[in-house]
Amino acid sequence: MILLPCCLVQIRNSNTGLDPCWEFGTGRQAGNGHSGNFGPAVDHATVVSAWYRKFAQQYGRFEIRCRVPKGKGLWPAFWLLPDPLGWPPEIDVLETLGHEPNKVHMTHHFRDEQRQRKSDGGSWTGPDFTAGFHEFAVEWSPERIVWFVDGIERFRSEKTVPQAKMYMLVNLAVGGGWPGSPDDATQFPAALEVDYVRAYEKVP
Repeated sequence: MILLPCCLVQIRNSNTGLDPCWEFGTGRQAGNGHSGNFGPAVDHATVVSAWYRKFAQQYGRFEIRCRVPKGKGLWPAFWLLPDPLGWPPEIDVLETLGHEPNKVHMTHHFRDEQRQRKSDGGSWTGPDFTAGFHEFAVEWSPERIVWFVDGIERFRSEKTVPQAKMYMLVNLAVGGGWPGSPDDATQFPAALEVDYVRAYEKVP
């Protein structure tokens, strides 16, 4: 089996090479992302780029190369949701919390045989992901979901694997119950810098 690209999104700037895709605090729009005039006083906000009704795929490899921001209350993510809309399932390829810049969270949300909402996930502590660009990916098959960080497997799940098409989302949230609110040390504007987002499908 080989992987063939079926969706490629490259976010670059001809002058600087790499540009923030989403940025809080400036009202800036870059690439496919949208941002508002958010600042540190905001309790909970998010900017998101979603491929709903533009691209969806069942199984394959989904990856992002990005640099995440540092600071309490910042919550960047790359994830998959079903098309047509519904929840669960959900595959979180990448989640980090700005106050834990060296930890990546990898999670799969689903309903079990009793239709109860369940999750299977793990985390991996590595380098400071805010210091440079890193690649985060999943390879999703009918049997399992496997997570990779910079090409190395870090987690896998075989529990109630989704069997329908899913679309991609990339977002930077500020605030919320999990990351908490920004504190005085969180710097704005805050940017989730994206080099590329790619999806591949397996062919014989």
